[in-house]
Amino acid sequence: MSTPVGHWEVTFYQDNSPDFHLYGTQRICFLEDGTLYCTTYPDWQGHWFQKGVAKPGSGNRVRLVANFWGGAGNDGAELHFVHENLMTGFWSEWEDGYHEAYWATAVLRRERTLCPPAPTLDAKDEETLRRLRESPPILGPFKG
Repeated sequence: MSTPVGHWEVTFYQDNSPDFHLYGTQRICFLEDGTLYCTTYPDWQGHWFQKGVAKPGSGNRVRLVANFWGGAGNDGAELHFVHENLMTGFWSEWEDGYHEAYWATAVLRRERTLCPPAPTLDAKDEETLRRLRESPPILGPFKG
């Protein structure tokens, strides 16, 4: 049975547009300990678990929750393996208080089984923090 552990390219498509307009692309690492982080958007991390028709921990579905913006931004997804290196599913992203919310179809393609280090964010960099708050992860890569 497939496991999501590894480095994945995630492409988001707008659910409510007739042509599934491209929202953006990110890269995420799923670690064996059930955590995840984004390599293209600093300070975006979360947890995942696998479920489905197989024994616990090795199913055909992956669920995840993640946070960004210091916890004020949130993600949730249910993904299904198409094959070992491809998952698809529904992804939602929202800001605390639901001032903004996005729904997307996500397509994940495994790039490799090993993950690069998580990016770091210098809390003193006010300009970086401002740009992060203006562009949620689902809308596209952080431009540092």
